[in-house]
Amino acid sequence: MYYIGIDVGKFNHYACVVSFDGEILIEPFFFTNNQDGFDSFTEIIKEFKSPRHIVGLEATGHYGDNLISFLIKHDYEVALINPLTTDAKRKTKIRKTKNDKKYTFFICSVFFDRDYTKVTQCRLDMKQARELTRYHASITEDINQKKNRLQKCIDIVLPEFNSWFKTKYSKP
Repeated sequence: MYYIGIDVGKFNHYACVVSFDGEILIEPFFFTNNQDGFDSFTEIIKEFKSPRHIVGLEATGHYGDNLISFLIKHDYEVALINPLTTDAKRKTKIRKTKNDKKYTFFICSVFFDRDYTKVTQCRLDMKQARELTRYHASITEDINQKKNRLQKCIDIVLPEFNSWFKTKYSKP
């Protein structure tokens, strides 16, 4: 089994590859958060893509979303790790330093405890649908607030305005 740990960042990601017995197969390396970076990442780790691999990263927001989509489309096994899990593991070490290169090893070490959630295309689609639904609800709420503010101003300046129309926002 090959564990590929990725520390996600806004512009750059760091990754390493560790075997099932903890042997470091590829030292931490960085790649950019764009198509060229993703291509270089797959080029570096291509020999470790097998039925017995898993790519893991922390569930730390939207910075890794494009990478996750890319990996799933290219048939990689992807797993999300709760950041609290890796943070707790890091705190058990004597040296409590966090740098991007070393953190990839903590991400890989979480795999040994099997404390992760696999990501599938279906789960990714559901996450995106949930985000779009929340965004729609937020925009709808904003529109209603703006309409209420407008109505307040109209009521103050010209109270009889609404009696001239069938509904508040219809044409005459």
